Amino acid sequence: MALPNKEDIQPFISQIRTWYKNDDTGFRTFFDAAVENVKPIPEGTDESVYKDWKRATIDTLCAFFEEWYEWLPEVPEGLDYIQKFSWLYYQNKYGLTFVTKGKGYEMTKEFVTLRGAYLDSADSTDLVDQWIEELGGADAVCSEFVCPTPGAAYQGFSNFNEFFARELNTETKSRPITAPDDDSVVVAPADSVINMIVDDLTLETKIPVKTVFLNVKELLNNSSYAERFDGGL
Repeated sequence: MALPNKEDIQPFISQIRTWYKNDDTGFRTFFDAAVENVKPIPEGTDESVYKDWKRATIDTLCAFFEEWYEWLPEVPEGLDYIQKFSWLYYQNKYGLTFVTKGKGYEMTKEFVTLRGAYLDSADSTDLVDQWIEELGGADAVCSEFVCPTPGAAYQGFSNFNEFFARELNTETKSRPITAPDDDSVVVAPADSVINMIVDDLTLETKIPVKTVFLNVKELLNNSSYAERFDGGL
């Protein structure tokens, strides 16, 4: 399997070290404050997706990104490193400020771009085969999803991201809509887990979205459709 090239992430690592050294837009100040205010691990947390950021240094942060960059997920582990990183800002306003403002925000954005470049490349096709096998094999996957060229290498997907965002096979009706005529039934618009329902939703209610809190108007970029959600309707 063609693994991510370690050298490709080194300019990024050098850059965040420089930001820390110079405290560029408060990068060092916010990171150190985030570390100082890391919250205790909640009882019952799976240790495999936990990282202890207490007493972390810039070396800790750089080593974490290098490890994450080289990591190739299996099906059950796709969110592991996201969860490990999130403990830095879990219930931690200083951590949230660090990852959503200035160079800290730029850092996360650039890292996503780096990872995305590998997963957009042909080097990631071996990972496609691995996931297809874990998901039940080519026959199972191609009966449920659209495969560009069933039976070909990687089932015709040219990279992992193309496979990951694959389309449902409408001919096999792999995702039938439950009770389409019953307004009391909520149907998820995508393969997902619903982890929050707000009963008293208003246009100003702040909703947790990844690492920030947005209201409906902000989520919909001030679209006129936002008003349709007032009251949770």
